[in-house]
Order: sequence, then structure tokens, then C-alpha cells
Amino acid sequence: MLIYILLLWLINTKNGPVLIEKFGRSNKKQVESPPPDFECIDELDEDDTTPKEYPLKIGSLYHLSDGNWYLRSEDSTNQQVTLINMNDISRIKFTEKEIEATLPDKQPEQKLKDMEWTPLLAFERFPRQRGGHSMHSIGDYVVLFGGCLLNIQCFNDLFLFNARTRIWTTPKVFGIPPVGRSGFGSLVNGARLYIFGGHTLQGLVNDLFVFDLESRSWNQLSWPGQAPTPRAGHKMVLTKLGGLIFGGFVGEVYSNDIYILDFVNERWGKPSGGGDVPLGRESFSMTYHHGLTYVFGGYAKGMIMNDLYTINEDLIWQKREVEGDIPSPRQGAAMAEYDNRIFIVGGCNPILFECYNDVYTLDTESMSFTNVTVEKKRNLRQVAYSSMVFAGSLLIHFGGCKLLQYCSDSLIGLAVASSETCPPCKNDGECRAGHCSCKQGWQGIDCTQQVLCKQNCLEQGICLSNGYCKCYPGYTGSICQLNVPCPGNCTDEEHGICELDGKCKCFEGFSGTTCSGNPEVDSKLPQSTGCLDECNHRGQCNYETGLCACEDGFSGPDCSLVQGTESGYTSIWDLLKDYDGEHENDLDTIRRTNANL
Repeated sequence: MLIYILLLWLINTKNGPVLIEKFGRSNKKQVESPPPDFECIDELDEDDTTPKEYPLKIGSLYHLSDGNWYLRSEDSTNQQVTLINMNDISRIKFTEKEIEATLPDKQPEQKLKDMEWTPLLAFERFPRQRGGHSMHSIGDYVVLFGGCLLNIQCFNDLFLFNARTRIWTTPKVFGIPPVGRSGFGSLVNGARLYIFGGHTLQGLVNDLFVFDLESRSWNQLSWPGQAPTPRAGHKMVLTKLGGLIFGGFVGEVYSNDIYILDFVNERWGKPSGGGDVPLGRESFSMTYHHGLTYVFGGYAKGMIMNDLYTINEDLIWQKREVEGDIPSPRQGAAMAEYDNRIFIVGGCNPILFECYNDVYTLDTESMSFTNVTVEKKRNLRQVAYSSMVFAGSLLIHFGGCKLLQYCSDSLIGLAVASSETCPPCKNDGECRAGHCSCKQGWQGIDCTQQVLCKQNCLEQGICLSNGYCKCYPGYTGSICQLNVPCPGNCTDEEHGICELDGKCKCFEGFSGTTCSGNPEVDSKLPQSTGCLDECNHRGQCNYETGLCACEDGFSGPDCSLVQGTESGYTSIWDLLKDYDGEHENDLDTIRRTNANL
């Protein structure tokens, strides 16, 4: 024991009192640590005006005759030396804007190998798990909208993904967006994203919305003509005829009708198609490529299919006899076209309780399928109702759900070699990923359709350069034809402004329903608590009475009921409404109901 204490004492005399102090066996007064190599500020001789330099890791510190401390800083680019007064740190500029400007430079560059699924490095705000959403490519950007997380939550958010910088953004939007949904039809024409129909948590809808990417505004369109009935699981693509809509689950039957969204005359059309008209279906895959619209697979009347149809611009259907490795029957497969090839990825067969992550290509010249060998296949989830799109030669895939078990938020990419060229892009349009990216004021497959504001927005709004009306406060609609008066007209222009929803937005210093700032004035006006659920965006709210004026096809105090539809069908859209979280029971239901059809 004596030797042990002696050993500790020897160590302590060399390294200080730490060990003895730790064991509590020392009565020796602790020796102070050696003073630092530089003097403490409090002990400086104030009469000594000689500048003193103290080496620091970030520069040099000086104490000058004015009594202030200065930090010596040297710019390595121009060797300019400056002294920064440490008592005046406001001279050191540090703004959030400068940080944002430097973020892209700090993000690592990701190199992708050809035909290898690679998780994409992405930044900023990321979309949640979902399926049944849409993605479209516009220049360097991918626009993502909507989708649902099973029957738990449906989204109406909109994301922009910069394929070059890999940054997600959620832009501030104006107007009233569509209610959250999945299984809707969507297309991009020029700088506008069109959304039609779909499945919401309240049922099927047939509303038509447009989002203008230039003004970042939503508007609901009420075009004349014969519009499709409420539906989900349909598809919509841009053709030379306009927006072509096919199929879908309409509540009682599976549709094989076609509708045309006429962008030039701003109306609906329902032409008759000829030839080998396919069986009505939903959850199929569809894309447009060089004058033909391709339809693959889907679900109809208890059958999961893997047939292939095309429809030309004369609206003549043709059932295609294909060769090669034909994909197995499936629904909800993602589809995208590029370089005379159509890519088909994933999908599910709920009857067999199977989902896939395979990749097929269809050669549009030989009409033959190929099961493509892709490296790191495990990076792609086995899901359906995902979305994918080409941004240049990069195939971007996001989301999807595996039956009624889970949904994904996986973002992965596949680099595809290509030498494809666009058809001639008119009016200064640019060829990108085999498609014409049109300049403002032009739209269409080859940028030949000029966009003009209809009826000059009735002089109740401004005609933007892309032919879209931006309405003055108090007006709304595609041509600003709807007047939404505010109570008391917000008293006057100096008190507040009338917003598109018919409510007053008061300036600072004013308040109340009419921005009068006088409770007595507001109390004499008709009071309203607004409409129930804001009419679910399917009707017009009368803010004086608090009652909804529902659109055609909807009823109920909140316009949530779809007229002429019932529950109890085998569509995935009906199953989602009653999903209780136990997928095995629901899959048994799918098998039983499909077997009886």
C-alpha cells in the first residue's frame, strides 16, 4: 500500500494534483496550472500603449492606443489586411441570403452510372410518403402534386424539384388549390399544370383545375361541353387534339370512353372512337409518343391485364400484338417514354398479392418488350401508383404504395443513354428530353399554339404573357367572370383589400369584417361563420348566409356527396374508403370479390 501511494505521489508531482485529488488522499495544496503564454486582458498595464499581438487560430488580436481590441483579418484572394473592431461587430456582415446563395456550391456532386438505380441526394423540404400523385418535367424542374397516404391522409401540396441542383421547394401559391386527392388525371401544357378528377377522402370528383407556374396561382375551370363524370384511376395526356382522357372507375362501371380537353376553344368534347376499343378499365398506364397514345394493363371486372392498345389522332383504336418479354398482368405501373422506347416500371397484382420492381421497355418501332437488366434493383421499392418522369436522360422515380400496407417516399434515379431528337420546335421552343419546351405565349406538342387571354379577362384582370388571366381583387374565374364581393367593400381602399375568397384583408391599424376598425359598424352587417368545410372546393360559398351553392354532380350541406354513386365496388378507390389498417382482411376481400365477378 505504501508503494502504491508513493507511486501516485510521483505521478502527481509530474502531472498535477488530479490523481491524488480524485482518490481524496492528498492534504497538499494544489499547485496552479502554469500561466498561458499570453497575458490576461484584465492584467494589462493601461498606461502601456504599445500594441500587443496575441496569436489566435482564426487570426491575430491587437490592443491599440484607443483602448479597443482589433481582430487582424487577411483576405487570401487579394492579400488585403483589415483590422476589425471587436467592440463593433456590426461591421461583420452575416445574412441569411448569403448562406442560401452558397448552399448549392456546398452540395456534393452525385455521379450516376448508366442503368443503375441510385438514391438521389436531395435537399431542403422533402415530400411525404404517398401514392397516386403526379410528376411532370418542365425544363430543369419536376412538378409533383397530390397523392394519398393510403386512406389516412390525402395531399394537395405542390413541390418543385430542380433536377440540376437536387433541391426541393414548396412555392407560395395563390388561389384555392384542389382538395387533396389521388388517382387523378394530369398533364402539362406550356407553363400550366392541369388536374382533373380523382379520388378524395370524401369520394370521386370531376373538377378541373389549372396551376400556372408563372403566376404560381390555382384556378378552377368551368368549361362548357360534355365533361366526364366523377372518376378515379383514369389517365390524361397531351396530344395534338388537346388533352385526351381515357377510362377510370366511375362508381358503377369501368369506363372506356374518351374525352378531349380543347385548350384552344376552352371546352369539353366527347368524340366517338373507332377500331378495337379496349375494355373499360382503371389504374392502367398511359403515355403519348410520336402521334400515338399507348395504354397498357390495368384492372377491369375482376381481371388484372397486360394487354397493349394504341389510339391515333384520328381516334382509331388498335390492339397491338407484341413480342418479347411481355410484363406480367399488373395495375398501377409507372410509365414514361424516351428515345423511341416506353419504360414500364413496377406495379402490383392484388389478386396474387404481388408487387414488382422490374423494368421493361417497349420498342415503339418493332413493338417488342424487353425485360431490362438494371443494377442495384433492390434500391427500387416493389410498389404501385408511383410516378416517374424523364428530366433530360435521367429517369426520376418517386413514391408509390404496396397494396394497402405502406407508402414510400423513396427518390431514385436511373441514367439512360439516348440520342433522341425532338420534332421541330417552333417559335423558339427548346428540345428537352424528347419534348418541346415552349416559350411564354406558346404551347402544344411543337409550340405552334398561341396563347391569348379570352375576352381580355373582361377587363377585370391582367392578361399575363402566357395568356392567363390574373384577376383583380374581388374577381375570380378563368376570365375573371365571377364577382366575389367583400362585406362593405372593405370600407374603402385605404382600410383593406378584398381577397379572392371574398374576405377583407385589413391594413395595419384596421380590423373587423369590413376593416372599419369600428365594432358598431361590423355588428350591423350580416354575420357569417363561413361555409361548412368551405364547400370542399366543389361549390361557391355565400359568406352572408353561410350556405354552399354546389356544382353539378354534388350535393349536401358541404357539397361532399357525389350524386349517382354508391359504395361497395371492387375498385381500389372504394377499398381505400373502408380500409381499417389490416391489409390481410382487405386483400381477402379483394380476392373474394374479384373471384365473384
